[in-house]
Order: sequence, then C-alpha cells, then structure tokens
Amino acid sequence: MPRLLIILAFFTSFVSAMETQILNKGKVIFSEDFSKSFEVKKPHWWVKQNTRWSVKNGELVGIPATADYQAKKKKEGKGHLGDIPRIGLGKMPKSYIMSFRFQMDDKGWNKRVPMFEFGHHISRIFFSKEGATLLTDHEKVEHMNDKTLIPKAFKWYEVLAEVGEADLFIQIKDEKGKVYKFYCHYPKFKEAPNTSFQIATTIQGTLKMDDIKFWESRGLKENWKENIK
Repeated sequence: MPRLLIILAFFTSFVSAMETQILNKGKVIFSEDFSKSFEVKKPHWWVKQNTRWSVKNGELVGIPATADYQAKKKKEGKGHLGDIPRIGLGKMPKSYIMSFRFQMDDKGWNKRVPMFEFGHHISRIFFSKEGATLLTDHEKVEHMNDKTLIPKAFKWYEVLAEVGEADLFIQIKDEKGKVYKFYCHYPKFKEAPNTSFQIATTIQGTLKMDDIKFWESRGLKENWKENIK
C-alpha cells in the first residue's frame, strides 16, 4: 500500500475510534480477539441455556441449543428453551469499561431480545423494530430511546460501555461510523449482586462477537458531566 494511503488509513481509524466519556481507563483486565481456537467455557465464558458456542474464523460464534434439548425444555414448560444464543462474561468489578463488536442475523425478534446487559436485569440495551432502548430495574424503567438505531442483519456494530458505580454510558457505532449514545444515572448499580455482562441475539439465530476487551476503571473524569450533554 502506498505511504499516503497508509497514513490516511491510520488517520481515519484514529479519528473514528470511540473514546470514554465518563470514566478514566485503567489497565486491561481481559482481552480476546479470537485469533486462536479454544473451548468456550468458564471461568471467563458463561454459556447460557445450553446454547452452543465456538471460535471460528477469528470470531466467537453462538447458535441455539439442539432441537432435542429445545423440545425437552418446551415439554417441561419452564421457559429458557435454548432457542436464543446467549452468553455471559463472569462477574465483573463494580465499575469497568468494556468494548466489543457484534453481528446478528435476520431471524426473529421478540419483546425481550435481541439485547445486551450489564448486571443481570440491572441495565439493558434492548433492540426492537422501533429502535434501541436503555432500560434498568428488571426492564421496568426506560431511560433513553433512539428510534433510528435498528441493527441490520449481518452488519458489524461496535460497542464501548462505561459502567460506573452509579452511572452508565454506552456508545454504539454502526457500519457507517455513526455513533449512538445512551446514558443513565442509576445508584443501584453499586448495590447489584451480579455485575456480569450478558448478550442474547435472535430467535433460532446466530450471534457473532469479536474484539472483546475489559479495562479497570480509575474513577470518573473531571469533566464527565459536560461530556454527556
């Protein structure tokens, strides 16, 4: 590649990178780019509802549980059929920063998925055909909604989330580079017994993830309130 193109590519990547707005980044506490294959299991990876996860072509790929498992769970009548790829990442610190990329397919949506959350039923970004919504308190409280953010099938989206002890700031960048921002103040974050991250995709669908990284938080930035206006 000619030198000028290399410089332009670097500059474009630099200016398009999302930066933290409310928290200071500390050291990296976990990082995975899926360049090598491994068994997806605890302690880092919490596979949910017997869905199936593997590392393929440099990506983390999730598919539903087997048809037999789904039929068994449906017969039991207790829900959690394993029909939606779902995975978590252990217990996180009370405050941290996380980035990742995800891609969904064109399968079915419902009133609960697709989504990702920080703290089980504590805070959640829910995607619907009417846009994306930031919810807290077992999805009872709606903080922000963006009707223009409706993830497209087979497109990659980048996420930067800043999880504070009482504040949450999430940025989602689409395939064209547009950044959508969500913020809420929710003091119950620091009291949450479960601080894990979890993501779920479409019904009977496939979820892909890549470039997952966690940093420790070094507290709120001095000018953080100005950054969220």
